[in-house]
Amino acid sequence: MQLKKPSMKKCEQINPFKYTIRMNRSAFFLIAFLLITFLSLQSCIKKGNNCKVLFKNITYDVIIDLQSNNIGITREPREGWWYNYIDVSTRKTFLNMLFNSIDSNKIIVYDKDGNAIDNKDIRKKMYVIDTIALVRNKEPHDLYDTCIKKYFTPEMINMIRFNETWCYDTITMKIEKKIISYGVIYSTLDNYGLLKHPEPIFWVRSDTNTSRSNQEKALTERIEYTVIGLKNLSEQSHTISIDGDSMVFQSYIKEFWNKASTNKFKNIYEASDSMKLSQKLITDSLNNYAFASIRKLLKLKGYINDSEIKVNLLKYIQRYAVSFRFIEKWTIDLSTMELHKEVYGITAGFMFKRYGQYIGSRFIFTVYFKNKIWQPLQ
Repeated sequence: MQLKKPSMKKCEQINPFKYTIRMNRSAFFLIAFLLITFLSLQSCIKKGNNCKVLFKNITYDVIIDLQSNNIGITREPREGWWYNYIDVSTRKTFLNMLFNSIDSNKIIVYDKDGNAIDNKDIRKKMYVIDTIALVRNKEPHDLYDTCIKKYFTPEMINMIRFNETWCYDTITMKIEKKIISYGVIYSTLDNYGLLKHPEPIFWVRSDTNTSRSNQEKALTERIEYTVIGLKNLSEQSHTISIDGDSMVFQSYIKEFWNKASTNKFKNIYEASDSMKLSQKLITDSLNNYAFASIRKLLKLKGYINDSEIKVNLLKYIQRYAVSFRFIEKWTIDLSTMELHKEVYGITAGFMFKRYGQYIGSRFIFTVYFKNKIWQPLQ
């Protein structure tokens, strides 16, 4: 009997290596995927990119021209020129570019309800209503109030209202801010010398779904301003509204203060930036400053009990250490006029209120989040 040669086709069908090769390829891609995922996670952990939401939505005002004659607020001697201030030439350039982008229909702006505004109507809204006292010409020459309409130009805008989402790195405690939208404001003082907080002329929205372009330029290398992290604030605190979990905020304050008092921050300075705090000075000064600040604060409320304050110092710190002075760099996307912030440092302190009105803050220490200290601009 003559044996038939097996055909190559049948040999290929029973080739035992083909399945093994397919298995090896699948396993290789699976292992590669898992390895890349693992390394990415490790990288995130090392960099401290574990960002926990602090405020889902926070709206607050930032003065950008504290030296303006329109505001008339006197700067404290210990405050640098960069506090609530953007250099005049840079500020005017930014505002003119913003309004030129609106006039040329390059960007769309919105009102407070989220409705698009006709760009032609923007200039018509650039006025404020003030009340002044006049003397009557006829006897008895008494005073009477009258309203006047004052028009202003883009260069006179001195305040920006930000609507943002905040999260913080659970390892470094650095706060990251994502600007949802911002509005420009021309603010003046009322008859009592208090700063007005009118509605913005318009809002510029940020497209959070797209990546940042390569057309960003620095608006200011350093600006400092104060934000209060509490609900039901008086108008003068500059914080308009907050949407967030108060327990998360209290937890952040506690952890931030604990890291400062146990020397966990690499770069920690006195609030005046004058000297770097040593371990002994941190432990002694922070507790002493905190005690003195809380004692003064409670005295305004008509309550003083030194022993009770010392025993419950951390509890009072969590309750009242809610003033944050941010040290930031701002950049602007020239194609969309969107603003972005990078937080370089945070100065922590206590908020003071009297009769329900915000009367100021007492700051204790500053933490910088850069390995190399970012020196104040000269």
